[in-house]
Amino acid sequence: NKIKLPYSVNIFTLIAADLAGNRVTHSFVAVRKVPEYLDEECRLKTGVTPFNSAEKRHSPEAIKRQIETEMIREPIRFHVLERDSEGWNFILQEQRLRLSDLADPQSVLRIGKMLPADILLIGSAVSEGRGMTIFVKGVDTEEGISLCAEDVYIEGNREHFIYGIHGLALKIKQQFPLVAGK
Repeated sequence: NKIKLPYSVNIFTLIAADLAGNRVTHSFVAVRKVPEYLDEECRLKTGVTPFNSAEKRHSPEAIKRQIETEMIREPIRFHVLERDSEGWNFILQEQRLRLSDLADPQSVLRIGKMLPADILLIGSAVSEGRGMTIFVKGVDTEEGISLCAEDVYIEGNREHFIYGIHGLALKIKQQFPLVAGK
């Protein structure tokens, strides 16, 4: 039989007896640790900023929320910090910034000091033809350098939108493999 062990120290005692009445008892310990890829401490703390977009089919908030949703799906590489529009508006107002200012590395450094984020995902969406292109840049909050830049073109209904964002999230995740934690 297989026993699913909890993540902790598990102590087992095995007792064997024969028909002659002989008994042997043996205890052993099995330690099950959380794999690094599941350990929250090993994930990059990531903030997804509001999107700069005039795209009419999908609101900037819908794009941001879908990217956040995809970033916490398997394979998990990120701990996405929750911020709603009001939270981001407060941070931007506090730092006297506009969404367009997030392209400046110095602005990212200022925001990075207010958030416990390792990277910020900054994005925009542009209408093109019958669809839209979504651009996302991952910026290190300590040094202000761009760590990755990915894009996706999406055309069609809501199902295509979700599928396209899923592909974009996978592109970003591929830039940050989990080699060793902590």
